[in-house]
Amino acid sequence: MPDNDSFPIPEGTPPPELRGSATVVKRAAKLKRKLGYDPLDPEVIERARERKRQWAKLLSRQVALAVLSGAVTILLLAHHLVGVVGERPVDGDDFALLLGVTVIVFLVCGLSVIKIVAIVRHRHAELGHFFAAHRELDELYRRGS
Repeated sequence: MPDNDSFPIPEGTPPPELRGSATVVKRAAKLKRKLGYDPLDPEVIERARERKRQWAKLLSRQVALAVLSGAVTILLLAHHLVGVVGERPVDGDDFALLLGVTVIVFLVCGLSVIKIVAIVRHRHAELGHFFAAHRELDELYRRGS
């Protein structure tokens, strides 16, 4: 199995190839002065990969919760509509209970969506500059070769 350093970040040229280009190395030195770290440093790349995996895991859990609670909300709303216009309407106490459960599940879905937006924003704030720098270096490498 190849080492992690041979895999591109993200879907670009592998870091060892980028380090082989003089123009890319020169631009990386400028980015290092600007950002405070070397975007071609293997430790920085590995740390960014690990954080990206952690953010993806957290995001996937929230997406699953949002999808599941959204589907349950839709099913409960459909049940309400069938009860209201159908032949077997839901009576007083059952209707209030079912409506309460629907509202709670809808709120869970809404909170999950809010958390998804927050996760994406935090992930971009933490890793966006690294991936932007890497995209820039990759484009520079592709133009030069």
